Amino acid sequence: MDPNHWSFLAEGNQNIVLKYIGQDSSYLGHVLRVQKDKSTDARFHPSFTKEIIGNLLGHEYVVPLTCVPVSFNFLKILETNITQDRPDHRRARTIDLHQLFVCLAPDLTFRSLVTVEIKPKWGFKPDSLFIQDKHQSLKASQCRFCMHTFYKHDRHDMDYCPLDLYSMDLPRMRRALNALERESLHDKMRIMQNHTNNNALANTSTLLNLVAHILYQESLLPRLKKLQKELDQLNIEGIFPIYNKLVQQQTSFPLYDMDRWRKVIHCFHERKKSTLSLSDEMDSNLELQYIYEHVLSAILKDCSIFITIMKDDDRSSSIGNNKKTIQLEDGIHYTYMIKVVDTDIKKISKIPSWYDLDQRIMEHVLQHENPKVCHD
Repeated sequence: MDPNHWSFLAEGNQNIVLKYIGQDSSYLGHVLRVQKDKSTDARFHPSFTKEIIGNLLGHEYVVPLTCVPVSFNFLKILETNITQDRPDHRRARTIDLHQLFVCLAPDLTFRSLVTVEIKPKWGFKPDSLFIQDKHQSLKASQCRFCMHTFYKHDRHDMDYCPLDLYSMDLPRMRRALNALERESLHDKMRIMQNHTNNNALANTSTLLNLVAHILYQESLLPRLKKLQKELDQLNIEGIFPIYNKLVQQQTSFPLYDMDRWRKVIHCFHERKKSTLSLSDEMDSNLELQYIYEHVLSAILKDCSIFITIMKDDDRSSSIGNNKKTIQLEDGIHYTYMIKVVDTDIKKISKIPSWYDLDQRIMEHVLQHENPKVCHD
């Protein structure tokens, strides 16, 4: 690979995404996911995405990843080339120059009319028995995202609520998408138009109506909502004491062990079939299971959805036969793909900070009147 044939596309907390701009057909229509400093072995991610996330959400929704070897020199040139394109607030963390592999993935914007990225966040209100009494009514009336927004910005006049998007009620879903597009403070939606194409989807209202219908037609949002909740049976208020106890017992939490994650998924599916009650006494194995499930829930609460809309006759995708069609009231047919990204593993050691944030949010909402009510 020539490092000069890759340009900056996007960046998250863990990865920098680079778009291929060369002519080699092997890489055309692909992106590179390059890990930042303090990274893990990239070879873990394709297996985790395919076997664990694919098992939960459905393999049709995950993006296939392939590992390719890279050299120190390749990464050093990449880092130099993209520095000026990176957001200022991201530049403190640099590319891990010692990683031996990076992930190659299909470019979900390749030859599209428009691509929409949505980070929907939490789709449910928790009702766990482990929530403190003083927090029960608040967590039952307001969703986590809206309380977090109030905590960060001290505003309760924001219109976007994830529960509207997850409702599978078209007017509410359209309202949520319009709010996401209008309220840039959230930074949870990106619209990537291909300006070389003159099409009706350049009209934002038309585009968001189409996106709402696509999400309504798909089973992805109901699956996400269901899994987020089922994998978070204890809430962070129940998970944190268990984590502390296991740490004091010097329990190990292997994170990059695929056999461990396969066992977690198997036990999760088996537990759903059982009559085990949360009020029953837990042994250390079950406590550990809940820890891993909570991490999976956290991943699904923070994933992004990519909806790629393309010409009806476009067969150029590098993702295979994953294209679908939809017809709206005006009779126009659209071809699209829908995928879930940003499903990288989260560290179990983050549980104390997740708990701390949860408690700070709750204390803020308790101390300051916030009249908002979120409806399921």
